Amino acid sequence: MNEKPNESEENKSLIVQTEAANATSEFAPGDTFASVFAQNFKAQLQNSGVPKETEILVWERISRFFEPWPDWVFRIAAQVFHVQYPTFSKAKIYDVLRSIHYFVFFTTLEDFDDFESFPEPEIISEVLGAFTGHAMAHLERETNASETLSADKSEGVEALKKSMDSMGNTAAKLFKKWPETFLIFQQSLIEAEDKTFDRRRGVPKETPLTPIYRKILYNWRIIESLSGPRALTEFLSQDLGNQHIEDKYERVKAICKRMQITFKPIVKGQ
Repeated sequence: MNEKPNESEENKSLIVQTEAANATSEFAPGDTFASVFAQNFKAQLQNSGVPKETEILVWERISRFFEPWPDWVFRIAAQVFHVQYPTFSKAKIYDVLRSIHYFVFFTTLEDFDDFESFPEPEIISEVLGAFTGHAMAHLERETNASETLSADKSEGVEALKKSMDSMGNTAAKLFKKWPETFLIFQQSLIEAEDKTFDRRRGVPKETPLTPIYRKILYNWRIIESLSGPRALTEFLSQDLGNQHIEDKYERVKAICKRMQITFKPIVKGQ
């Protein structure tokens, strides 16, 4: 005897399918991935129930992320990420970030359907191994630092664990299809785990400029709207120590020149 289908479950399935179809129909083949992300975020913001004034304010603060980023941001990011993932050269990190940027902002949904080739499995295995090794080293250091982690650090550890789980799942699929890549993954993992921290001090291999680069990276949207190096010096003043203001200014000018930081100050009336 056939059981009568659960109408409630059928309705739920129909709703999900309809929503998926509607979401897909909103995007045209010529849309870039960045525009798709922006439309999704804006739709979620509009449906969040927050007051209209709050919605506008949040969008003004976040919308810059969905426009092409200045190239100097990737140079700064390479300086910061290399400290956490030292087996990846700054040049390699810079190239990867620029490739991702191009893919997100200049590749359309239509282009994506035409992609026929992906990186070699050996390269994927090497990168996964390095990321996993660095992640394991950071996770071990954080969990051993103290028995009771702060709320922020606890969330960071959980995020790191999820990232490792995701990388583990990807690696498992990779090894199933290309078993010979496991050795590459393992060697890359061991090397990365061994080189993550300074061997004598057991901490990331930061330079005195690393905290400066980190602040610039986290605040790049604010910094690009400044009037120039003098304004950036004021913005970074507390992070530059007890030097005379003119010495700080010369130091910031050198950073701007080396990283090719450009400014786009807001013009009144625009």
